[in-house]
Amino acid sequence: MYLTSHIAFFEFPDPLVWWHLCLLILAIGWGSFVIGVFGVGGGAVFVPALLLMPGVTPAVAVGTTFAASLPMSITRFLHLYKLGHAQLDKAWSLGTGTAIGAFAAQGALPYIPSYVASLVVATLAVVAGVQTQRRVLQERRQQQQKLQETAGQQKPAEKTATENGNGIVNGKDQ
Repeated sequence: MYLTSHIAFFEFPDPLVWWHLCLLILAIGWGSFVIGVFGVGGGAVFVPALLLMPGVTPAVAVGTTFAASLPMSITRFLHLYKLGHAQLDKAWSLGTGTAIGAFAAQGALPYIPSYVASLVVATLAVVAGVQTQRRVLQERRQQQQKLQETAGQQKPAEKTATENGNGIVNGKDQ
């Protein structure tokens, strides 16, 4: 039991239930994939999965997720910087504002009821989802318009290709 008690930070039931370890490994893999692809959102996978582990409280799950996401965020930043997608001049002001806001929120959090915090987080998630869907739909409409414009420009060429010199179009007399 000594070896298994030092593998992870959560408590192991006796006897060891291997599906807990499998769930943890799958959650870590999936959350890392989500962070790698989208740059954010791993906490939505990590926190619920960690809460399923025996002996993990919500505070420990959230704190562990934040600590574990730091290396992933740094790796993602370095990749984006290498590709030339990171604008450091804008990142400094955003980072400063984020740090001030995070400290203020952490100071106010003990005075905010948990249901209010949950409602705010859920509302922000819904608003972000709606905005993302609107943007995707707008991009899709623009692509369809471009395709229609391209098809509209090709129609005269198709007409002349089917028309022969005798005034017959598509096999019909005109």
